[in-house]
Amino acid sequence: MDEETFVRERFKSYYASHWTRSPHSVSSREFGFGSWTKTIESRHYAFANEKGMNSYLQRNVPFFISYSEAFYRYPAGRPIQKKDWNGGEVVFDIDANELGCECVQQHGKDWVCDICMTRAKDCAMRLIDYFLVEEFKVPKNDIEVNFSGNRGYHIHVTSGYERIKGYARKEIADYVNGNGMEYDNIFVGDKVRRKVIGPRPTDGGWKGRIAGMFVHHLNQRTLESLGITKATAKKFYDRVDAADRIEEGNWEAVHVSDKKKFFAILFEAVKKEKGCFVDEGVTFDTSKLIRMPDSIHGKTGLLAQRIPINDLAKYDWTRRPIIFNANMVELHVIKSQKFTLMGKTFGPYENETVGLPEYAAVYLLCKKAAVLSGNEGKDAGSAPA
Repeated sequence: MDEETFVRERFKSYYASHWTRSPHSVSSREFGFGSWTKTIESRHYAFANEKGMNSYLQRNVPFFISYSEAFYRYPAGRPIQKKDWNGGEVVFDIDANELGCECVQQHGKDWVCDICMTRAKDCAMRLIDYFLVEEFKVPKNDIEVNFSGNRGYHIHVTSGYERIKGYARKEIADYVNGNGMEYDNIFVGDKVRRKVIGPRPTDGGWKGRIAGMFVHHLNQRTLESLGITKATAKKFYDRVDAADRIEEGNWEAVHVSDKKKFFAILFEAVKKEKGCFVDEGVTFDTSKLIRMPDSIHGKTGLLAQRIPINDLAKYDWTRRPIIFNANMVELHVIKSQKFTLMGKTFGPYENETVGLPEYAAVYLLCKKAAVLSGNEGKDAGSAPA
């Protein structure tokens, strides 16, 4: 038996025995499906209802299932102009590999670990709590959280913003990422008093984040951790009322020669800690297809999964989306990084035959990192994007 057939049989068994919940407004969505070698191989599918969608999954067993953020009058129409766009959810994609974590240099972009996945969850929680709920006043009932089934989380705003178009959506994504923030937008010159008025910790949005984080590190005497030079940091430490002055918006109590450079360094540090690192392209593109929750991800064998918003903090991606059993499967692993599933750590492996629980075996087979024992001479193929 080849690897594709082995995995397909497992997927088929799952879809035959589990009812897959459809996205809301399913009849207005476009669907796309992927194969063993391609994430989206065909699109422009539509279903009248959840039953029709489940019948398709059980008959065809696609390796990847995606659906449109958009609502269409004619979701199966082609080309896309004939679909007649009728609004859509605003979607944010947080990918663990795009967060600047140093661990990616160790395990590569095809793998994830607790470090980068924890940071992805932290970004998702910041996006929800500080940006969507606090700043944009989105009710939590209008926010849907999904584990992507692979490297991160998808956050959907399901109502209230349906009619906004692409560039407005990109501005939202740019804002939560902190893109395009300029010195002159944050610090305002007071020509009468000849000084610069800057942000206060009590200000809303990025201004408050910048001032609040700076004051915190000033009080902790850890300004250097923000990238600020020791000489400049010492000036602030020596001025005993520096924090009080900044809380009033007075950033001139301590003289900084190159204010714009100082701000650029400070803001990059604030973005790293307080930003969300969403993929602007996913939010911007109103025709984008996104991974469907309650479907199996063809690159991991894990379930892309809806997460109740109040459960996100305790969500364990190494346990909750596991759907296959622990029966032993013998594999020849070509090369695998270390990974953890169901509380067990596997690997790293390289050119060795091992027995693994089915859920771990499917994980490696989907990543094209292994072949079934006896197929050692066979090329595992290229992993889909």
